[in-house]
Amino acid sequence: MKVYEIALSSILGATLGVALTYFVLDGRMDALKEKVDQVTPVATVDFLSIAQNAPPEGLKDREMKQKLDSLKAKAQALADRGFVVLRHEHVYSAPEGLVIRDEAN
Repeated sequence: MKVYEIALSSILGATLGVALTYFVLDGRMDALKEKVDQVTPVATVDFLSIAQNAPPEGLKDREMKQKLDSLKAKAQALADRGFVVLRHEHVYSAPEGLVIRDEAN
């Protein structure tokens, strides 16, 4: 009989714990979701990084167009996901993780 009582107490305690945790955290999660919905994500695109990463002899027109199109496509993909995308040259300061740059080859 003791094993039955211990098992029942364990199950009841765990169920009560889960239920109480849900009710306590549910309000906090709703508040967090509301706050996240109010904040618009922002990213910047650094078009000058193409020139900074270019070899000393420069880039051919076709290579330059490919790099520009690549950055524009990345910016558009972010815009489609709800980001506000700005030109990096017009931003005073931004965290490094929010800047889209041309990758050096």
